[in-house]
Amino acid sequence: MHDLPPVLQPWLMEVPATVLAKTARDDWESYIADSAAEGGLLQPGTAAKLLDVHRSRPWQLLDAGKLTRFEHFGHTWVSCREIMERLTSPTPTGRPKKV
Repeated sequence: MHDLPPVLQPWLMEVPATVLAKTARDDWESYIADSAAEGGLLQPGTAAKLLDVHRSRPWQLLDAGKLTRFEHFGHTWVSCREIMERLTSPTPTGRPKKV
C-alpha cells in the first residue's frame, strides 16, 4: 500500500465529503452545459496557439470583453465558437487609418 501524503490544508479534513462531492458535481455539470452551448471550451493558452498570437493576447481579449470568460475548476476557459469566429473572420491588421 502507498502512504498517503500529509494533508496540506487541515481545514479540508473538516469539510464533509458530501459537500465536496456536490461542489465538484455542480462544477462539472456547469462545465458540461457551457461546453455544449459554446461548442467546447479551451484554455487561453490553447486559444493563443490556434490564433497564432502571443499567449497573453487571449487574456487581453478577455479583459477587454471581446471574449467570453468561463470559470470552471478554478481555471479560466474561452469559447471554441468565439475562437473559430475569430479564425474565420477577416481581421484588419496594422494601425487604423486616420479619419
